[in-house]
Amino acid sequence: MSFISFFTKTGPSFGYMQTNGIVDLRGRFGRLQSLRELLEADLLNVAQDRAQALSPDYTVDDITFLPTIPNAEKYICIGVNYGNRNAEYNDQSPAPKYPSVFMRSADSFVGHNVSLVRPPESHELDYEGEIAIVIGKEGRRIPIEKAHDHIAGL
Repeated sequence: MSFISFFTKTGPSFGYMQTNGIVDLRGRFGRLQSLRELLEADLLNVAQDRAQALSPDYTVDDITFLPTIPNAEKYICIGVNYGNRNAEYNDQSPAPKYPSVFMRSADSFVGHNVSLVRPPESHELDYEGEIAIVIGKEGRRIPIEKAHDHIAGL
């Protein structure tokens, strides 16, 4: 599945990315106005089926990518999250017992191909590859064997 959020001259929307363009899904699911609302309504599979039967409304050049879920409830980040981190950084720090956990705000993210703004106080930007897991179904104390049932996307 390739769902995206994006902006056009008519405003923000969400859609499905096909190989030859983007199907705009806003307005095709009643009052749902965002990808987050589509997730909450548990309609991803329905949306994918419907979008695959439609012709694209936009090309990639017609849109500006937004963060995938621009209005997410929260962003929980995990740092120092792989075993060979200290060897890679070679910073002589002791191996942590647990990964670090920290929060991020929605306005600290940008969409694909959108320029980053470097604050004047910073002389350079730090960068690294990231993996995001979009949780699409609420839960609490979820058994490990059921965890995949709550993941909407990577």
